[in-house]
Amino acid sequence: EHAAGRKSISITVNPPKTRILSAKNNVSKKILVRWKKSSFKGITGYQIRLSLKKDFSAKVRMITVKGYQKTSKVISGLKYGKAYYVQVRTFKKKNGTQFCSAWSKARKVRIRR
Repeated sequence: EHAAGRKSISITVNPPKTRILSAKNNVSKKILVRWKKSSFKGITGYQIRLSLKKDFSAKVRMITVKGYQKTSKVISGLKYGKAYYVQVRTFKKKNGTQFCSAWSKARKVRIRR
């Protein structure tokens, strides 16, 4: 005889990845980052990560942009002459847990006077 049993499987589906359309230093000590709006309307917002290192290993600054409709953000408080690397990802919060997509490709932006 075989005993009947139940098996429970949990599947986590992260939101889809987005990509940076442009990252420019158009105003002094600021970067304007524009990204492609996610086709997945269930996202809570976007996260932007900024670093002086290409591999984002040190001095990482995280910026959260709430809202599905937003597609740009001005980042200020940067230093002249430095090159910053920028990445964007989507996130969704559900029941106190945050689910994130993979990071976009990094864009390099040099801050000029």
